[in-house]
Amino acid sequence: MLCVFSYNFNMKVLISPANYENALDLININTDYLIIGQEGFSVRKNYDFSLEELEKIISQKKNSKILVLVNRIFFEEDIDSLTKYLFNLSKLNIDGIIFADFGVIQICNEQNLKFNFFYNPETLVTNYGSFDFYLRNKINNVFVSRELRKKEVLEILDNKNQMKVGMQAAGYSFIMESKWKMIENFNQEYNLQIPTNKKLFLSEETRNFPTIIYQDKYGTYLYTAYSLSTIRFLNELNKLDYLYIDSFLHDGNWILEITKLYKQAITNPTDIVKYESLEKQICKNESVNNGFLGDTKDMVYLRDEK
Repeated sequence: MLCVFSYNFNMKVLISPANYENALDLININTDYLIIGQEGFSVRKNYDFSLEELEKIISQKKNSKILVLVNRIFFEEDIDSLTKYLFNLSKLNIDGIIFADFGVIQICNEQNLKFNFFYNPETLVTNYGSFDFYLRNKINNVFVSRELRKKEVLEILDNKNQMKVGMQAAGYSFIMESKWKMIENFNQEYNLQIPTNKKLFLSEETRNFPTIIYQDKYGTYLYTAYSLSTIRFLNELNKLDYLYIDSFLHDGNWILEITKLYKQAITNPTDIVKYESLEKQICKNESVNNGFLGDTKDMVYLRDEK
């Protein structure tokens, strides 16, 4: 069945590379935005880019735009180093920063540092009621929570006015983070040697899907173990400005292929069934799910009790 849609051809794809070489590959396929993370100031990314690598990517970015990820939750002892880092970033020819902690924008305003701000607190933007506040604070781009139903996302898009709005399109879905070193504590309590800085799975008897758990030196993170898919909803969500692909814990080939797929789905709408089939092939052994955009059965994972 051929489905012809009227898409928003201004919708942009954002994704974080697996490494420096993968960043160049993404630039060569005209990826709209590359999200670059650096050690000490960003979390939940596959690679820490050095300053030299960042400068090289900026000099070779062609038609792509470069966003720097500054999404750590910062504490009082981090303020001096964060201020210095933001000051140094302001000297580079980047196209914006993605942040989650309002301390970042407070420092930028106090120091008169000019950035294009992208606010992504993962789960907190659930309506358009705060958009005027964001705009007054020079935040022109926000990412809505992935836990919203389709009707709620559409309501936001119909009332976004001057705000540019994005949402996650693909990849594992972030659930929560904690400053606690949960795997490390578990090892100590039970005299185990479970590795950190590695994708691990938590399984529950009553749930169809496991949960991904990952710990680094900043804390512990939980993700869904299925890959989110939004391809079938792109026409209805055509007022979105950004599609964010969360590439955390995926390799460079997945990153390149999923980016190509979503760019094709945006610019050359043909057969959505075909696109969804290709997405499942790219995700190989991973489950693919529509999350909260889908039916109720897609977001309730408890098995029926016999």
